[in-house]
Amino acid sequence: MTVQTFADIFDDLYFSATSQRDKGSKFERLLKRYLEVEPKYADQFSNVWLWQDWPGRNGQVDTGIDLVAEDRYTGELIGVQAKFYDPASPLPKKAIDSFFTELGKSPFTQGLIVSTTDTWSKHAEAALENQSKPVQRIRLQDFAESTIDWSLFNPNEPEVLVQLPGKQPRKYQREAIDSLLNGFQTHDRGKLIMACGTGKTFTSLKFVEDFAKARSAERERERERERERERVPSSSSFHPLRCYSKLSTSGLPRLKYRYVPSPSVPMPQ
Repeated sequence: MTVQTFADIFDDLYFSATSQRDKGSKFERLLKRYLEVEPKYADQFSNVWLWQDWPGRNGQVDTGIDLVAEDRYTGELIGVQAKFYDPASPLPKKAIDSFFTELGKSPFTQGLIVSTTDTWSKHAEAALENQSKPVQRIRLQDFAESTIDWSLFNPNEPEVLVQLPGKQPRKYQREAIDSLLNGFQTHDRGKLIMACGTGKTFTSLKFVEDFAKARSAERERERERERERERVPSSSSFHPLRCYSKLSTSGLPRLKYRYVPSPSVPMPQ
C-alpha cells in the first residue's frame, strides 16, 4: 500500500483547484482550521478569522494579510500570510512585501507566514530577518508532523480536519521505530532515513520515548533479579564456620561454633 504523506495531500489540493483564487481559498480555509485544532496553536489563539470575516476589517480588502489570529492570553492580534507554493519553487521577496507592509501597521503586534515551500530567495530571508515585529514560520514539515490524520483529508472540504487519537505513529512510522529498536539491541549507533514529508522528527521523538521505556524496563527487571537473589540465600551467602572462644564458669576455655552470614542475610536469633 502506498504511504499517503502530507506531500500527497498537498498535490491533491494543489491540482484539484479550478483557479488560482480557488487554490488560495482552499489553502486559507485549511489553515484556519489547522490553527484552531493543532494543539500548539489552539492553546495560543482564542480566535482565528479569514480576512473577510475579521470584525476589525472595516471593509478593507485583502492587501497582504490572509487571516487574523487573536492571542488567547494578551488579546494581541497576529497577521497571518498563507503562501500555497510548489515546494520546488522559491518564494520571492515580492510575494511577501505587501504582507510586511500591512504587518507594520496597527493593530498587529506580530506575524505568521505559512508557506508550502521552504526555499526562500536570499532577499526574502533578509526581509524576514529585518522585521521590527516578531514573525514566526510554519513549514510543510510542520503540517506533516502535526496531530492531523491527513489520510482522511478531503481536498473538497479543506476545513474538515480530523485529529489522530493521541498522536500515534502511522504504520510505516511504527515499522521504522521497531527497526531502530531492534538495531540498537546490537549496535550503539544508527541512522534513520525517511522521505521528505513522512514525519522524520515525530518518528525520531517516538523512538526516543520507546527506547527510554525499554531501557527503563530492562533496568527494573535487573533490579528485580537482584532483589530475588538477595531473598534466596545460597551457599555462597555464608562464611566458613568460625570458632569463638568463651570462658566457661570453671574458667576453662569453651568453643562455640556458629555461622556468620553475609551482611545481606539477617543473623538468625
